[in-house]
This record gives sequence, C-alpha cells and structure tokens, in this order.
Amino acid sequence: MTGIPCEREIRKLYKHTSTLLEILRKLPKVVDVVKPNDSPEYFWLLEKTLFAYDNDEILKTNYDDYIYPYRPNADDSLETLLVNVVSRMRKFNSRNVLLTSIDILPNGNEFPAALNAQLPQWELLLRRIGPAHLCRLLVDGNLFVGLRNHPGSFLQICGTSFSDLWWRENKASWVSRKSRQKTSRHLTKDCNIHQCEKKSADELKKVKSAVISKQRVLEQDPLLDPSGCAIYSFHPLSKIYRSLEQSNVDELIYLMLIHTLDDNADSFRRSKEETREHEKQARAWIDKQEFLPRLKEVAKKISYRHQKLPYSVIFSQLCSPHTQDQTKNNDTLFDVSSKKKRKNTEESDAHLKKKRRKSEKHERSQRKKRKLDQNKRKKTPKGQPVRSTGDGHLLHFQVIRFCQTIIKKLLPPELLGSKENWDIVMNSIRRYVQLRKDDKLSLHAMTEGISVSSIQWLTNGATKLPRPRLLKLQQILHRLLYWIFNHLLVKVITSFFYVIQPQKTDTVFYYPHDVWKSKNDIAIAELVATKLRPTDRHVDSQSFGPERPRPPNLHRPITNLGWSTVRIVPKPSLHAVRIIMQLGVGRRGPGLKPMKSVNDRLGDIFSVLSYEKEHNPFIFESGEMTSASGFPKLLTEFRKKHPPNQKFYIVKLDISQAFDNIPPHKAYEMAKSLLSSSSCYTVKKQNAFTFQRTGSFPSLVESISDATCSSLPRLSRKLKNSILVGKNQGRVTKSIEKFDILQLLYEHVNNNLIQIGKKHYRQVIGIPQGSKLAPLLCNLVYGALEADFFHRYPSYSGKLFRYIDDFFFISPHRREATTFFNDMVNGVYHDYGARVSKEKTVINFDPSETTGPFTKSNTIEYLGWSFNSNTLRFNVPEPLDRNEIRNATTIKQLAPTGLQWIQQNLLQFGYTRVTNSLFDASIHGKNKVLKSIDHLGVELGNMLICCVKRASRVEYPRPLLKCIRKTCQKLGLFIYHRQAAKRNSCDFLKFRTITMILEDKMIVQLSTSSLMDATVKHWYKMEIQMPVRRPYRHTGQQHSLK
Repeated sequence: MTGIPCEREIRKLYKHTSTLLEILRKLPKVVDVVKPNDSPEYFWLLEKTLFAYDNDEILKTNYDDYIYPYRPNADDSLETLLVNVVSRMRKFNSRNVLLTSIDILPNGNEFPAALNAQLPQWELLLRRIGPAHLCRLLVDGNLFVGLRNHPGSFLQICGTSFSDLWWRENKASWVSRKSRQKTSRHLTKDCNIHQCEKKSADELKKVKSAVISKQRVLEQDPLLDPSGCAIYSFHPLSKIYRSLEQSNVDELIYLMLIHTLDDNADSFRRSKEETREHEKQARAWIDKQEFLPRLKEVAKKISYRHQKLPYSVIFSQLCSPHTQDQTKNNDTLFDVSSKKKRKNTEESDAHLKKKRRKSEKHERSQRKKRKLDQNKRKKTPKGQPVRSTGDGHLLHFQVIRFCQTIIKKLLPPELLGSKENWDIVMNSIRRYVQLRKDDKLSLHAMTEGISVSSIQWLTNGATKLPRPRLLKLQQILHRLLYWIFNHLLVKVITSFFYVIQPQKTDTVFYYPHDVWKSKNDIAIAELVATKLRPTDRHVDSQSFGPERPRPPNLHRPITNLGWSTVRIVPKPSLHAVRIIMQLGVGRRGPGLKPMKSVNDRLGDIFSVLSYEKEHNPFIFESGEMTSASGFPKLLTEFRKKHPPNQKFYIVKLDISQAFDNIPPHKAYEMAKSLLSSSSCYTVKKQNAFTFQRTGSFPSLVESISDATCSSLPRLSRKLKNSILVGKNQGRVTKSIEKFDILQLLYEHVNNNLIQIGKKHYRQVIGIPQGSKLAPLLCNLVYGALEADFFHRYPSYSGKLFRYIDDFFFISPHRREATTFFNDMVNGVYHDYGARVSKEKTVINFDPSETTGPFTKSNTIEYLGWSFNSNTLRFNVPEPLDRNEIRNATTIKQLAPTGLQWIQQNLLQFGYTRVTNSLFDASIHGKNKVLKSIDHLGVELGNMLICCVKRASRVEYPRPLLKCIRKTCQKLGLFIYHRQAAKRNSCDFLKFRTITMILEDKMIVQLSTSSLMDATVKHWYKMEIQMPVRRPYRHTGQQHSLK
C-alpha cells in the first residue's frame, strides 16, 4: 500500500469496537469491572471512558497491569486513594488533608461540567480499574479536589500528572536496582581504592555537567546614555592580568581551578565563612599537586602573550564592517605566523594546499546557498551567518575567526598539546558563537574527544597512568577548559561586541560597540524628541497617597509606580529598531525605598480588568479572537451560512505602531467604563505547582491572581498538568477598591516615568509598550472601534475578525468591504489610534476611491493561515525543510545526553506543530487531513535527523529506534486525545492511521507514508549510519541503522 491510504483500506486493516462492554467481556481478568447490579449512572460513566479503551485495544496494551485494582482492600474509599497518590506529590499527610468533592472540568463540550453527584460511582470505578486507568480519562480534563480542613483551597490534578509520577517512581526504582546490581558486580577486594576511584569519577562527572550558555554574553547592559558611552578598551584583559605583572601567578590558578564551577554550583547559597573555608581547602589542594610548578610556567606564558598581543590590530583586520566580503580571502595573523614557521617543510605545504582547497570548496557551497536563499526569498536560518544589510552588524564567521585568533595567540601551544585537541577547542568556539539565547551545552558536549595523554605539562611525560590519577588529571583539564569557555571567551566577546537576539528572529547578531552606540544615540534622540518630555526625579511622590488629592498647580508627574528603563531591540528587517519599556524589572522609586516592578504592582488591576472583560462582553463585538488557532473554525462557520457559490470580498489590515498611536485618555476611559458599579473587588491567590520529569517533586512556578467570581474552568485553561493550592488563611483573599484601581491606572497610562542615563522623562504619546496592561488596553480601544463601525452601519452583514491589531473584514457585498476599507485608510477612526499600514494591506477587489501601495491577491494569509479568497478553503501548509527544522530546535545537550534529549526534542516539536484546526475534518476534508498527517511525518523525520546529528553520544541503533517509537506513540496518543470529542469518520480515520502506523510491524513493513514511515524513509535518504559499540564477542560485522 503506497501513498495516502483511503478510508476503505484503513477500515479493512483496523477494526473499530463501538462499546466498552464488548472489549471488557473479551478480557478474562476484568469481568468484575461490570456487574449485573450496577446502576445506570455507572454504565454512563464507563461510556465516557470509551476512547481510552479503544486506543489501548488498538495498541494492544496489556490490561493486566492497568485494570487490576490498585487497592485490593474494598474498605478504602475514594478519598483515601486520592490522598495516598497526592501525598507523594505534595508531601501531604492523609490525616491532615480530607477530600470533599471532585469536579471534572474538561475542555470539550460533550463532557459534563460537574460530577459531584456521581461521587459513589467514581469510588466504584476507581476501586475496580484503579487510578492508572482514571488518569487516561483526565488527559483532556482537570480534576479539582476540595480540602475539608482548608476552606477555599483545592487541588487540581491531571491524568498526565499521575502518569508522570508513576514514571518517576518506576524509573527511580529501576535505577536503584541497577545501581545495586552494578555495585555488587564491580566490587573489588580493595574497597578503599574502589571508593577513591568512584569519588574521582563523580567529581569528573560534576565538572563535565557544567552548563555553557549564551546568557552571560546576552545579559550585558544596553548602552543607552546619549551623552556618552563607556566602551571597553582594546585591551580588555588587562584588569584580569594586572596582578600577573607582580609575579602573582596564583591568582590565575585560582581562577582556573576554584572559580570555574562557582557560577553553576550552589556557591551563591554559601555564607562568607563557608566561602572562605572553601577557598582555603581549594588552595591547600592546589599546593599538594605535583604539576603546580608547570602550571605556573604556563600562566606566566599566558601573561607575557597578553602583554604583547595587539588586540586593536586584530580587531580592525578581522572585524571591519567595510571589508566583510574580502575578509574571508585574507589570512589572519595567526595563519601568517604559522606559514613563516613551516614554510620550508613539504608536509606543511601539502596541509596548506588541502586547507585552501577545502576553504574554496566551502566558499562555493556557501555561494550557491546564498543564491538559492535569494531566489526563494526565505527567512535567514537560525544560527547561520547573516549577510550584512548595511546596519553595521558583523557576520558570524568574522566573530568566529576573531575569537579563534585571540585564543590561539593568547594561549601557548603546549597548553592543549596535540593538534587534535586544538581542533576540538576551535570547533567548540565556533559552536559557542553560533549558540542562540535559549541554547545550552554541557562542558562534556563541548570538549568531547579531547585527550589528556598528549598534554606534557599535565602528565609529565607519562604514557600509562592509573585510573584514579587519570580521572584526577581529566578533572583538572576540564576545569581549565571551562575557564577558557565561560570566562576568557566571554570576556573577549563582551569587550568588543554587543550581542543581541532581536524579537521574532532566530539569529544572534554581533555589533561592534561603536556601531551599537551610534544606533542607540539616533534611536534615543528620536524617542526623546517625539514621545517623551523631561521631568524632575526629585518629586516626593510617596507624600501623595491614593487618598490624598493631587495639587492642582503641580505640573510634575506624581506616581507611586516608580520608573522603568528602555531597551532597544532591532526589528527583524534590521533597518529599524523597536523601543521596549522594561516594566518587568524592579526599580527604585523616586524616594530611597526599593519598590516592586511596575508590572508586579499592576497585577491586581490586570486580574480585575480581565474578569470584567470576560463577564461583560457588551463593549466587544464578535470579532476579537483569543488565539490565532481558532480563526479557521470561525471562518468556516461564516462560510457555511452562505450559499456554496457565494463570492466574498476581503480586507486584511495591519495597524502601524499600535501601542504608540493609541491615545492614553481613550484607553483610560474604556477601562473605566468596563468596571462595574461595585466599589470593591476581592482577589484570590493560589500557588501553582507543575510537574517536571527532572525533579522528584513539583516546583513553584508563580502566584496566580484571579477574581472571586471567576470559575475554575478559566484557571484550567490557564494551567495544564498542575496543582493549585490555596495560600494561608491570612493571604487567601485581597480586597482592592475601585478608586485605587482607577488612580493607579491613570498614573500608569498618563504618567509613565522613563529613566535614560541620569535623566528622567515622561511618556506623552501612546501607552507603554512592554506593560502587562498594554494588550488588554489595546483590545478595549479596538473593541470600541469595532462597535462604533457596526453602530454606524447596523444593516451590514459582514464579519470582522481581530487579533489585537490585525483586522480581517469579510463580506458577501462589495459595498460593505469598500466602505470599511475607505473608512480605515482615510483616517475616520484616527481617534482610536488606528493608522493603517498601507504596505501590509491586502484586498481581493479593486478599490474605487482610494489609491496607494496596496496588494491585490486571491490568496490571503492571516495569522499564519493561507486560504483562497474565492472558495475560503484553507491550504495545508507545506512541511518545513531541514534548515527550518534545525533552526526551530533548541540545543539543550546537558548531562546526561543522548536518547532522553532526542525524546524531549521530538515531543516538544510535535506538540508545537499539532493544532486542532489543522486536523479538523469539518474545515479541511479527508484528503487534506491525511495530507497534514503525511507532512507531519516528514517534519518529524527531518527533526529526528537533526536531533541525531546534534546528540553527542548515541551509539546503539536499537535503543534509538525504541526511543523514537515510544516518542511517536506518545505523540499519537496526544493527537488522539485532543480530538477525542470529534467522532466523524475522517477523524476516526486519522486516529487509527496514526496509532496503527506506530506499531512495530508497520515500521518494519514500511507500507504507508505517515509518521514513522516518513521518518525511516528520510533516514534512508540521508544515508545516516549510527556506529554501534561492538559486543564482547566480535562477529566481524559492522551494524548500522539499515
């Protein structure tokens, strides 16, 4: 069977069972689940769990482990069973916590909203099938359990929480059992030697697990002072090595061997006395080492090289923005010096010729790639060098060659020994420069393959070393390498470059400090001239509280919120910058008392306005959308209300600088009108806990505020797979008056203070971008615009969709679309801050009165969805190519690396690519749904290839295939449960296709083009062979994935 299977062929292969009773009666050990005397409510409850049984039957799950009662004692009630499970998660004692009721609040519409009346049936079901099957019922729902002796507190439990808990318990028991077997197997007669070796191995593992990330480079403060900027000198390491001039070499050794792991360890938790004791022990340990004199000699050489190194010459030669195209053909200083040393040897000439041919071949391939990218006009891949567009940033290969040259000329050749070790370090520098913001690598992944035997100063010429001695030397070497990557290399980069990753881009850009300073000066000058007004910072705002009236003649702003700074971020086009207010960072207020951040102080106001917006939708029309994924369903419902051959007229608009153009007084008035007549609001606080596989117990995420009258379903939409526990009785509720809300809102909108350098300004135009209230206020203002439009034209039958500042108007009448287009473009709604960007406007008809740079097209793209304007049929998005998938992955090769890292990346990528609208048969139809499945399989295949290439230690193909199979099974179950409420034939076909193709037999046969089939096909196409560690009995054959 090739290609996309049809429905008849699928139904022949996979049989569907309609009722749960037929499945249960076929199983011999679970007859007791259903008895003749059971009530009808119990049968109804079993029917609601039908989808889980169907899926388990297809996957041939062994029901002996799941259906058998979890608690054979019939006297145990539902309360005791759940408390025993929850107590292991939250360390609750079953004697102190008593359960009252259970509410099921799923996302689907077919499920009931509450099942408190069915409490005895739940007890019966739980006793008979156990919590392992109950968790499958709760995949799409949330189980809220009230606590009797804690009023106002409850627990929220999801089915995946149970499964994660059991997964951790089983893994912990398996690991402990394996460790006991391994320890008993490998114990020697000399226990002291074994313990010493084990201790050295544990210390080495801790050193190798140190995290290397880009955060230290990206966390430098922005240079925002227009009066002047303190740029680092061209001798950035002079402060570190200043003590070396006085022959104080121990400081360098102290940096390399003591402070290397303090940034990642728990050193910040130590007190001063513990830190001093730690330093004394470390220095005493250093003095006992035999290689200390040799390490001192290496440190002296580094100091001498630093004093003689011409940093400015190297920087001007390799990192000049005006000579970027010629830099690749120029030889660096290190290459020139190496030629002089090896010009008379034939081996060096052959090596140089080979290197030159390799570089020319690389240049040709890069040139072809650039031409293809220009023809396709695609976005620059993440992590790849970006060709300069005149904004002053440097290419990645320039920064890489500069850092490699500095490190090579600063460190003596004997520090790393052989050429292979130097190649590994140079390759690691290249990887570090190309890392993005969220990427993380372990020291083991950066230095894998480096050898200790070739380093003479470390081994003192010894060829054979005992294992404890070898482990200790490896620990010293990796500490030194960590100092090179996390201290020396970071200091070199931050001294010469300003590193930034713009919004909605996947590439890190490197700007020289002088170039970034000039860009900041221009942006700050424009901001101050257009949107800010100077003010005095010495106004004592704390003397005027909310109850005290404001002096009428005082022109200085009075605010209790404090001030914020601004951050300049380049836009994706790199030709302009975006200024963002940093309102989420805590700052000092106008007085001496430290204050919270502005967003933290506005949290209660946000909760109240969100509550009023949800319960009072009179100000909004039906156009506002909470998420972009719901647009296809809404547009399909609108299409079904009209005849099949109806022609539609569409206007797609984008508001230019939405937050900057919204009038502050308009936003304040709309928020004021939204509040009800009540004079006080009560806000509840809960602690949210989430479940992570890495930890034994859930960790605290954040404190969530919610109004009193808001229901639990709203919280269930906010948090998934979490537990909500109420705080102490004194902190459960908080009252806030309406007068306080209005005054804080007025101060935030009209008197937003900004600090730039040593001066303070007040924002006079627009609302603060970066504020927690900005999207909510923007929705309020544009909702009033929508109501105003339909109030002017009440007879219009068109539909207006809006996602924040993106407008989409559709109508079966051309006159209505033309009226909306002309009113928006000609400035009828400028009072609402709606200034249309004409370059981003797309229509499918000819406007009669208005002219401009508009785009006319029958293919409309809105919120990531593409469809035909004539038929309103959505196009299935093409699968991402290998470069885009590689750019979409985040490197997190932490210890341990390998199969677990691949599984996490595959699941994370699959969850983000699976949307309800993409697999909805009512929107796309059967053929497009199957095409979407095929595209998803292609993407997962490419994702698998990218993960395997980046994984550092994947040696066994069979465990790799098993890991991939289990991962895709979890992804298939995830897709199945998300669409379980829809029971049409096409959805049934999709679910059965995914689940059956994930079986082992279907993987071997390669019969259809879906998830695992596409994965294996792409694996064959790339011709990737994973090396296999040979067994003890060598068979003489080299195994591979094929």
